[in-house]
Amino acid sequence: LYQKNYSLKNSLLLAFKKLPYLIIATFIYDIVIMLGIAVFLLPGIGLMVLLSMYFVLIIVDNENPISGFKQSWLLVTDNWFHSFAVLLILTIIVFGLGSIIGSLTTDLWVFAHPLGIGELPLGNRLIKVAADMLFFPFYASTLVMLYHDLRLRAKKKAIVEGQR
Repeated sequence: LYQKNYSLKNSLLLAFKKLPYLIIATFIYDIVIMLGIAVFLLPGIGLMVLLSMYFVLIIVDNENPISGFKQSWLLVTDNWFHSFAVLLILTIIVFGLGSIIGSLTTDLWVFAHPLGIGELPLGNRLIKVAADMLFFPFYASTLVMLYHDLRLRAKKKAIVEGQR
């Protein structure tokens, strides 16, 4: 992935090639997290963080869903609190800004139509979707940076242990 220059066409073809793995992995991830949260909140959060790198591993390292989960688990285990902090801050930023934009568009709708009770118009939903699309590159690039950070931490740990 790193050694090639990709055109837009090749990038889209690569993305579509990985799409089935991403759909399968996301489905499995969601089921595991829901089961973890159903058992008790903390196991769900723990699993969510431990498996959080699966998406990046499938795209960047060409992993399949199962090996993506295994590699994510191995990468995050020794850096769980660091990963949790990064993911928590990222989630607060992305969902916080998205919620603010969604609230502003809703407030504008209510202000413009004080007697209009009911569902918000399609335009407001489209603004919310556009805001989510605006923040997704930030979310995805932060996940990729966390992935590289975790890999560097693992290499550093291996070097230190090799010197002993």
